[in-house]
Parts: sequence; structure tokens; C-alpha cells
Amino acid sequence: MARIATKRELRRGHVDEYEALCLEIGKRIKELRLERKWTQLYVARNFGFYESHWRKIEAGKTCSLQTLLKVAKMYKVSLSELLDGVDRKKRRK
Repeated sequence: MARIATKRELRRGHVDEYEALCLEIGKRIKELRLERKWTQLYVARNFGFYESHWRKIEAGKTCSLQTLLKVAKMYKVSLSELLDGVDRKKRRK
């Protein structure tokens, strides 16, 4: 399993592109949860996630396609809507 970079390592640029992308996706997923005013416990109990797994998703420690599809379905959005804005800053450079 790949090691997740710390915030300090991210600031210094010592992180590979995949890990950085997973972190951005996790932030986006958390934003969507907070917009709905859902707690992590609510998500775990109502959508079939273990609390520990959900925390890993939001922390960017896991971002498999299977997980992202399940999260998109939970939020009732398409995968492209789920990922809207993710990595946009890097593509503009």
C-alpha cells in the first residue's frame, strides 16, 4: 500500500501525482458531505461504509474507482460531477 504524504511533504512537493489527486478527491468528497450537513457517522450508518473506511476516503488514503462510483451514487451525482474541480489548478499550469 502506498504511503500517504503529510501536509508538509505536499507543500514541499515531495508527493507523487496519484497521492496528490487522491487527497484532492478526498477533500471534494468531504465538501459534498458537509454541504448536505451529514456527519461521518450518518454516512457510515446509512450508506454501507465502515466509519474507518469513510475517514480514509475523506483523508485521500483510498480513491479506487469502485469506491468513487459508490460515493457518487450515494450523493446522487455522476462521477464527473463528483470530481468537478479536482486537479483543475494543476491542469491550468
